Amino acid sequence: MEPPSAPAHGGRISWHRLLLAVSLLSFWNLPATAQITIESVPFKTAEGRDVLLLAHNATEDTLGYSWYRGERVENNQLIILYRVDIQANTTGPAYSGREIIYPNGSLLFQNATQNDTGYYTLMVTKNDLQREIVTGLLRVYPPVTKPIIEANSTTVTEQKDTVVLTCIINDTEVSIRWLFNGQSLLLTERIKLSQENSTLTIEPVRREDAGNYQCEASNPGNSSLSDPLRLDVKYPVAKPIVEANSTTVTEHEDTVVLKCLTNDTGVAISWFFNGQSLLLTERMELSQDNGTLTIEPVRREDAGHYQCEASHLGNSSKSDPLRLDVKYPVAKPIVEANSTTVTEHEDTVVLKCLTNDTGSPSPVLQWPESTAHREDGAVPGQRHPHHRARQEGGCWALSVRGLPPGQFQQK
Repeated sequence: MEPPSAPAHGGRISWHRLLLAVSLLSFWNLPATAQITIESVPFKTAEGRDVLLLAHNATEDTLGYSWYRGERVENNQLIILYRVDIQANTTGPAYSGREIIYPNGSLLFQNATQNDTGYYTLMVTKNDLQREIVTGLLRVYPPVTKPIIEANSTTVTEQKDTVVLTCIINDTEVSIRWLFNGQSLLLTERIKLSQENSTLTIEPVRREDAGNYQCEASNPGNSSLSDPLRLDVKYPVAKPIVEANSTTVTEHEDTVVLKCLTNDTGVAISWFFNGQSLLLTERMELSQDNGTLTIEPVRREDAGHYQCEASHLGNSSKSDPLRLDVKYPVAKPIVEANSTTVTEHEDTVVLKCLTNDTGSPSPVLQWPESTAHREDGAVPGQRHPHHRARQEGGCWALSVRGLPPGQFQQK
């Protein structure tokens, strides 16, 4: 069959020439008029949103468009018609007030409802009064209500308890999926879902299962996500270790960095000084996770025992103490006596060594005697059996009873 514009020919034409003519026509001629189609944009829509029935290939040599509800052209189902030549439209019995027709024949539904679901028919009238009719499907899905997660327990013990989470929703024909800490849940041999995905079982629970769980319910046009449910997993806390960049430092010169080392995750770290909770000063700083304590610059009052404690959901473990010693210059002490002239065998001498220095370790006080010969046979530098020493606050006192004269000096 020859194209309508092609002239008629008499006689027979060989099939080789016919094949060649068909090939040339296929290569050079414009394609035939494309078929009119209807596309729903978006293909799946939720109630309350706008949806467009997009008409493809409907604008060529067109006099007008008519849209009908249903699969047939019936006047009582007319929604709207549009005349291209005068750019005017007329509404019909099925018009709801939410439909808008465009010059290319597309039909927009504003604020779509579930009642809009169904088939729609477009009739395109050409200028030669020929008609083309095509039908398309519009699907509007109901909104999905917000689901709720219920758990048999939200605080469980590692390797002991089983967790059962249930996604509760009243909607039907919805799909359910689970999220863990905002990401799609990865199933393991311990984590199983029921057939409809509404129940999640973790058996036995482990510390890595602790976190936020959510379930999402969806239909083809809409979805809704539950609020997060927090699952806490208790487990024994291992004993932490305190490490220091140095344990013997110099006052006003050095910086001390103490680190609390633990293999446990999700634990809270706290620090202790000489058995009491550490009171931070302007020279002390903790890292964001409390795992590192920095003292800059160090002072003599910082000397002592440091510990860190790791705790989690009522379980805790404290490190062994780490001793920090601070070196500092020692001021010259002063010796005071209750009397410097006494009577042999009658008086008692009390000598006091006065110093303002404190710290850790405590200052070492020695009472060397004169290196001169002693009639009582005592060895110079050693404590005599009649000597009694005691500490009184910031001073040291030495009592000497019944001894011959001697010279004492505090170093």
